[in-house]
Amino acid sequence: AEAEEVGVNELEGSQELFAESRSRLAELEAVAQHERDVQAVADALKVASVKKDTQALKDAIAQAVALKLEETALDPARKALEKMEEKDRKDEATAALKIAADSKDPKVLRAAIAAAEQAGIPKKPLDQAQKALGAWEEK
Repeated sequence: AEAEEVGVNELEGSQELFAESRSRLAELEAVAQHERDVQAVADALKVASVKKDTQALKDAIAQAVALKLEETALDPARKALEKMEEKDRKDEATAALKIAADSKDPKVLRAAIAAAEQAGIPKKPLDQAQKALGAWEEK
């Protein structure tokens, strides 16, 4: 009977050890998955920055925030995003300015010039649009 009790105790001890081992393995697997997720986000941040893909960079930053990455680690990506968004705004304003100039509608062109000035587009297309507007208004 005593031998059976020792066997039962050893079995119970082994089961406890096994349960602890499984629990620790699950923790390690979660840590490993988190590390893979972090690496995937880091890669996505790099690719989006290199490709100048504004939406992909926004998505990668959101994923990084969800993974609770350090804010300082995201600073370069956020700065890159700001520059990309500024360039996008300028590109959109320049395109809108061209479309407005092609429309030959002074009201539309005035609004596009105001938006382009706000976006900070280069001086040359702005000067051309203002020159065209002046010519239309003289007629």
